[in-house]
Amino acid sequence: MKDISTTDDTSWKAWFGVESMFFVYFLKEWIDHVELMFKLPFFSCAPGKNVIKVVTKKLYVDWRSINGFYQFLDVFLYILQHYPPNSKTFSNLMTSMIRCEPKLLNYYLRISLSRTPLNNIPLVAASLAKIQSWFNEFGVLGLPIPPDFDIPYFCSVLEILFETDHHQILCRLLSFLYDIMDYFGGDPRKALMSFLLDKYFFSLFLHWDTVTRNYFHQFILWKTTRLKRKILKTNSIDDIKNVYPSFMDPEVEVRSDVTIYSKIQCLIQNIEDQVRDNNCQYFDKNLMPYTLPALTEYKNFLSRNEVWAESSSNSWKLNPLFLIDSSVGRKSTMV
Repeated sequence: MKDISTTDDTSWKAWFGVESMFFVYFLKEWIDHVELMFKLPFFSCAPGKNVIKVVTKKLYVDWRSINGFYQFLDVFLYILQHYPPNSKTFSNLMTSMIRCEPKLLNYYLRISLSRTPLNNIPLVAASLAKIQSWFNEFGVLGLPIPPDFDIPYFCSVLEILFETDHHQILCRLLSFLYDIMDYFGGDPRKALMSFLLDKYFFSLFLHWDTVTRNYFHQFILWKTTRLKRKILKTNSIDDIKNVYPSFMDPEVEVRSDVTIYSKIQCLIQNIEDQVRDNNCQYFDKNLMPYTLPALTEYKNFLSRNEVWAESSSNSWKLNPLFLIDSSVGRKSTMV
């Protein structure tokens, strides 16, 4: 693939300083038109036969084979870097371009996050929502995140946000991770889960804010593994091919599921051990006041997860416990 960079020819660039929105509207309409043409069914008739069949084309378009696409990409990147319009149309165009060139995701992350002030919570939330919309495009296409996704950079960004320890940022960040985890598989998934569990399990599981720790409890129960926990507990894996998306290797993913599940069980056991024996030093003793409410809340979610596992539902809506269970008051779960 050609490197994602702007062309050296500068003769046309001055026009885009003021008039870039004309090109934005044009490119968005062009992408929509091409996708529409590929989605529409067409009639096919074999030579010499009177049989006509309807063929429905796939949504995924091989944009690299379309003449002019890379020229449009060059102009788009130039506008993004120098004159990014603050408009919904341009935001929608960025989302559409992800479908055209998935490798833009790495570039988008760096551009968007470099322009987001960490001390402005609404802007942080807006940036995460925008990034989430880009990840969602992979779900629309039924594709994994790009194999060259910059997971070290992504984890470094998460680390900066986690280290703020601001409960509003943490809640939005956990909600963000909850929604995008399904798009991670293979090595990126293992790297992300290793980062979260090794560095932040105790601080999030035992967080002082009820909503933050409840979000994390649900994250580890519903999103860390794709196999339902009852299958992992009984080790009764019969037909794993139907559990994972077609673009993922089932054997690799099931090994990851088993490893992640076992690690989480060990970490929870560490919390229970330190509650029984203060000489244990698995986590900061300043978190001790939150152990009992956190374990109680987690077990409540665990029982709900077991009921959910028996159902045919594949989704679970993220909510703090006091909104799910009316018998649990918000104050009663806090120390």
